[in-house]
Amino acid sequence: MRKKILISFYKIIYRLYNLFSQKRSELRPENIKRILLVSTTGIGDTLLSTPAIRAMRASYPNSKIVVLVDERRKEVLEGNGNIDEIIGYRRGIIKFFSLIYRLRRMKPEVGIILHGNDPHILPIVFFSGAKMIIYHLELTRMPFFITHPVPFRRELHTIEKRLDLVRAMGADTEDKELEIHIPKPCFKKIDDFLKASGYSGGLLFGFQLGAAKPYKCWSVERFAEVGRYLVERYNAAIAIIGDSKDRYRVKKFEEIFGYKFIDASGKLTLSETAALISKLDMFLTNDTGPMHIAFALKTTTIALFCPTDYKTIGPYGKNESAFVISKDRPCDPCITKKCKKPFCMDQISVEEVIELADKLIKKKEGFQGNIQIPRY
Repeated sequence: MRKKILISFYKIIYRLYNLFSQKRSELRPENIKRILLVSTTGIGDTLLSTPAIRAMRASYPNSKIVVLVDERRKEVLEGNGNIDEIIGYRRGIIKFFSLIYRLRRMKPEVGIILHGNDPHILPIVFFSGAKMIIYHLELTRMPFFITHPVPFRRELHTIEKRLDLVRAMGADTEDKELEIHIPKPCFKKIDDFLKASGYSGGLLFGFQLGAAKPYKCWSVERFAEVGRYLVERYNAAIAIIGDSKDRYRVKKFEEIFGYKFIDASGKLTLSETAALISKLDMFLTNDTGPMHIAFALKTTTIALFCPTDYKTIGPYGKNESAFVISKDRPCDPCITKKCKKPFCMDQISVEEVIELADKLIKKKEGFQGNIQIPRY
């Protein structure tokens, strides 16, 4: 009901705005000087937008490119040379109007929504004054704001879906690599952190126990089983990566693991977490933001998938460091957020994770032999 009221409200505002404002004229590429790109969701979603951002920079080298990103994810894009300005987005009435005021002063000619679940995003881009607004009609209940709709090809990888949007601007989209930049001081911080945690060298493996949604999570017990094997077989150090929301999982891991481990959950900034991931010999992770960071950094990664589809959200392009273990969804349709216990993830066995980890370690250590790396 609230959404219907909100949509009706915006529709009225849209009509009044068009009634009393000048008609939006067509743009020529040579006249485009300011471009607004929007990607206001999670860590992974922000990273998956970086090929599209790079494509726009390559195609419009003299235009100012501003990216509107979730305030908590700004670090994902900081240091990205394809961006002239990063604006943090936070919800709230006062912030809504102050953001529109700031964007109107910027005077963007083009607004492209790469990803934005918040229903206020499309109106914000419209009221910025952009003459061209590019987005997927299928993803909004307010299509009247869109001037240049792009078909949503559900079967494509997310990177390709974002590139579809910038192709509407004639952008060259051959380069599909993820991009993240880590400030140099973060590496020193992680070296000090590891030393203070008792790590003195040897194989270092990272585990991501949590995820944005519980239905994406492999059980803590199974992570612990894999961890025990790696410690006993390879004398490896285990580092737990995650944010403060993962603390209860980390506590459970500690209770059943039986060995000392490096607990980085909730203790590092996003950039510091990326620096830690870059130092890992191997990363075992659910479908989550740090997984995409690992893909971007080419860290050897085992990613666990079910019920999400690795074909649309997993590794993409020439990434020889990323390996997937995926199972088919037992429930159709998947109830996602309503799922109390993600038993579908239990289809992934400890044995197959260990088998793959063994092969990757032997390959990394220069094991001689014909090793076939599987994708389950």
